[in-house]
Amino acid sequence: TSLELQEKQRQGQERLILVDVRTEGERQVSIIPGAISLEEFTANLNEGRQDDESMFTVVTYCTIGYRSGLQAQQLQEKYPHLPRVYSLDGILAYSHTDAPLVDPV
Repeated sequence: TSLELQEKQRQGQERLILVDVRTEGERQVSIIPGAISLEEFTANLNEGRQDDESMFTVVTYCTIGYRSGLQAQQLQEKYPHLPRVYSLDGILAYSHTDAPLVDPV
C-alpha cells in the first residue's frame, strides 16, 4: 500500500525502484519523487545498466493500481530473476496520504 511504501522510504533500508507505468501524458501531470518510466526501467534491465537486481525491490504504479498490477505480473514473468516486484495501490491513493508528488521538468 501507499502507507507501506512511505514507511519503507522513511526507513531507507531497502533499495526501491519506483516504476511509473502510466502514459507519458499522465506522467506530465505529476510523478512520485524518484520514479522512472517503465521504458527506462526495462531499457536499463535489457542493457545491463541496473545494479545487482537481487538487491532491490521494484514497485510499479499507475493511477489506481490496475495497470501496475498487470505490469508487475508481466515483469515477474519476463524477468524471473527479480526477487521482489510489487504493485502500488495507485498514485491517487499515494497522494491521499499527503505524500509529496513532483511536477516533471
